[in-house]
Amino acid sequence: MREYTRQLRKIVTHGVDNGRLLVHHPVWGCRTVGDQPTPSNATLEAAWAKAGLKQSDVSLIVAGHIHLFELLSFEKPSRLPPQLVAGDSGTKLAKPLPGKLAGAKLASHTVAHGESFDEFPYGLMTQETTGWRLRMRSEKLVDKADCSLDLKCGSVACR
Repeated sequence: MREYTRQLRKIVTHGVDNGRLLVHHPVWGCRTVGDQPTPSNATLEAAWAKAGLKQSDVSLIVAGHIHLFELLSFEKPSRLPPQLVAGDSGTKLAKPLPGKLAGAKLASHTVAHGESFDEFPYGLMTQETTGWRLRMRSEKLVDKADCSLDLKCGSVACR
């Protein structure tokens, strides 16, 4: 954990403002244990907390590793940025997450909005006046998720 904390603190010491963090392992990914979504990486969660990062430092985390699509945002007063897990291509998919992610506890934070599925779409992110739009589309060009990401507020919504 010490090395992760040291690396994450560099984001603050370098004066990054509203940055995007690209990592292999999700900081707050979920996995299935029994019939509940549970945190998948306590080490990175602890390193993030110890590094003292906040949403104004990093406004979005993009990760892979878990072979699913996940998009998470967190209830206030959490200062966590939204996280996109784009691990839904190229290999055997992970076991689907059960039920709804909204309301799930990850560390001491509560998921405000959570979207997940285990299919093989591709993602298209476009910048819009109000933030970003993420469309996950099947190979037949059917939208699996159409999401808006307001990185200033730290919120996501999918339809």
